[in-house]
Amino acid sequence: GLELVEYQRRVESVLREHFASNATLLRIREGKTVKDDELEQLAKLVLAVDDKANVLHLAGHDPEAKRSLLDVFRGLVGLDAKAVDEAFTAFAHKYPKLGSKQLRFLQLLKNHIVQNGGIEREALFRAPFTLLHADSVDGVFAEGGQANEIFAILQAFEPKKAGPSDPPPASRAS
Repeated sequence: GLELVEYQRRVESVLREHFASNATLLRIREGKTVKDDELEQLAKLVLAVDDKANVLHLAGHDPEAKRSLLDVFRGLVGLDAKAVDEAFTAFAHKYPKLGSKQLRFLQLLKNHIVQNGGIEREALFRAPFTLLHADSVDGVFAEGGQANEIFAILQAFEPKKAGPSDPPPASRAS
């Protein structure tokens, strides 16, 4: 646990110090499409700066828990608040009479996505999202399918497992 946190901080530090203006990293923060080969190239650049900051190790070796490289980078650098806010704008315009609890929930959700680079559906049913209502999104947005619309928006920010055809991280590093 603590070793992983320190390792993650080391990789974050390299990204912040050396690659803050990297075009691939900027597109990741903006929530734009990034090709796998661009992600792998960025991982190699990080490793070239610090040979102990291998981003691929953060993706995981367990096939069940293995994360995509995009999700690893998103988790390290987060997402641009403007890009996340834009994803929820249409929802807010569609429902101009959202209550204060609903608006607080949306803000909490957006902050989490910005800071963590995404959100898993299961996370919505744990604190802090259950502090506003025990049923979380289903309780806060109980009317007219609003919760389903929020889930649809969140699909863009949901971490994806690395595909079964993806080679394990150790073989990608070569």
